Amino acid sequence: MITDEQIDELIAQAGRTHVIPSREDPVLLEAVRDPRALVRARALLDAKDKDWRHRAILCIERIAYVRRDQETADLLLAHAAKTKDKYEAMATLEALARCTPPQTLRSKLLLELASRKEWQVWIPAVACLHLAPPDEVETALFEHLDAGREGLVSVARELRFMTSARSIEALERLLENKVVDVRCVALDSLGERLGPDVMPYARRLSTRSFDEQWWAEKWTGRYGDGTDVPFMVKRARALVTGNRQRRYDPPELSYLFPFLVRHQEMVEARRALDLLHQQAQRLPENERRWLEAQAQPQG
Repeated sequence: MITDEQIDELIAQAGRTHVIPSREDPVLLEAVRDPRALVRARALLDAKDKDWRHRAILCIERIAYVRRDQETADLLLAHAAKTKDKYEAMATLEALARCTPPQTLRSKLLLELASRKEWQVWIPAVACLHLAPPDEVETALFEHLDAGREGLVSVARELRFMTSARSIEALERLLENKVVDVRCVALDSLGERLGPDVMPYARRLSTRSFDEQWWAEKWTGRYGDGTDVPFMVKRARALVTGNRQRRYDPPELSYLFPFLVRHQEMVEARRALDLLHQQAQRLPENERRWLEAQAQPQG
């Protein structure tokens, strides 16, 4: 039988970092399914030692990741509302934002947290509003439309989960914000909300900064038509002729390549595909790996 000391060791191991899906250890994830891990982590939320409280928060986040249950999400929300330490509240809300409970959370506590003055609390609280009923929390997002960069990025992201026409109008305004990150996330949220109707907005951003073009490329790859071929060809050429310092995840080719294949009857698109194959060695490493994977026979 696993001992209390071993449970504490498990919590310490599971409480080192926030969940990073691509790096999670399957053995550790299976271990935290043990009901005793949650019982002990819940008790440690009231520990006097701040480090143990922090480990418990991150362990509960990991438990929530594997269980996708209501209990752990409710527990994190209650602790975020209860703690007097703004940094502890921030860590708890960051953990909560990654949860996927089967039912919505109580909007009252989230709204109280989103109305706090400390940015360490209200910004991560805003990032959790998608976990509550949209019609109960949408107004809180509108109240933060005059926030700074970090706050507005969260607001723009959460607006994709809302349902009203007013929230679409808010995203349209954010698309003209002076901060590039805000504009890019606003476009992404418009894409999630509007589907194919996002294309007028995507084409607008396709004429702007390099980062904005990447976000426009994402939605153009999904919904663009033949009129967008010149833009996508330009991006393809930049991949093999430019000195790309920044790498994107997912790879840019995951948007570009399928679009060019769909329009390969157009000479420009066909030439761009040929260029990508002929100059594959000049592609950034992650882009080259993606292209090579497409050439592998599908089993």
